[in-house]
Amino acid sequence: TRMDRVYFDPDKNAVCVEAGSQVLNVYERMYRTWGVTIPAGTCFQVGVGGHVSGGGWGLLCRQMGLVVDHLYGVEVVCVGADGTATVKVATREPNDPNRDLWWAHTGGGGGNFGVVTRFWFRSPGATGTNPAKLLPQPPAEVLLHATAWPWAEMTKDRFARLVKNFGDWHTKNIKSGTVNDNLTSVLWLNHKSAGYIGLVTQVDATVPDAQKILDDYLGAITAGLDVANEPMTTPMGEVAAMPQLAGPPRMPWLQAARYIGTTNPTLNDPTFRSDFKSAYYRKTMPTAHIDEFYRHLTRDDLVNPTAAVQV
Repeated sequence: TRMDRVYFDPDKNAVCVEAGSQVLNVYERMYRTWGVTIPAGTCFQVGVGGHVSGGGWGLLCRQMGLVVDHLYGVEVVCVGADGTATVKVATREPNDPNRDLWWAHTGGGGGNFGVVTRFWFRSPGATGTNPAKLLPQPPAEVLLHATAWPWAEMTKDRFARLVKNFGDWHTKNIKSGTVNDNLTSVLWLNHKSAGYIGLVTQVDATVPDAQKILDDYLGAITAGLDVANEPMTTPMGEVAAMPQLAGPPRMPWLQAARYIGTTNPTLNDPTFRSDFKSAYYRKTMPTAHIDEFYRHLTRDDLVNPTAAVQV
């Protein structure tokens, strides 16, 4: 689409992003122009229209919140009962008569309210008219780490231990205000035909003891798990093999965003079709859920190495 501009709108005192813009384009324009970002996702080709209205999360979300936490306004083409299309602008201002329409685009998703054409972003509490001060600044550098566990050694009990460890750490660290806000991680529970289960983690490298934050996290995830983790030598779901991230390397934030986003061989395959379901968990998954994941991910009648549960 040509509706892909990213620019500062002085009338709204906010950064405007047209709904056809892709995530990486938003990162590039915001960061290179004003040194700011929104905590959006890792898949560079995703359009912001659906990503934002669904809530929007990515590797900066534990540090900066969801994308919609920074959503100031939305422009939507709505169709009335008489079939007439009208353009409505809704903001988070308390006196905005269309505020409910803005609220409906802060995570509801589903596309039931109209066709989004523009978003405006300004963080709550931001003041002044300088766009460089209206949205959060990403870390100058990050640690990017990837590791994996072989399915050949993953029993049902070991699988449950890994998933529970992941959930328990996030439940314990659900409240902000600690050094662990600077870490975000994704656990890839692939179908066994992929060969491995993977973990990708990003840490703000500019905070004190960033490596210790990562080491302590990995210690918590692997506690009681008698399966050695290895470099991630195979693709995980939609992300590429990344054995070089076992280090982990320290790299500029935008380089890391580009690396994670553009090296995904699955999403870059033009013949590929996919289907996704998602939900937010506030605490560790129930054992019954984990057991069902294990049952389906170890099925012999299904051979699909790209099938996965992303936690």
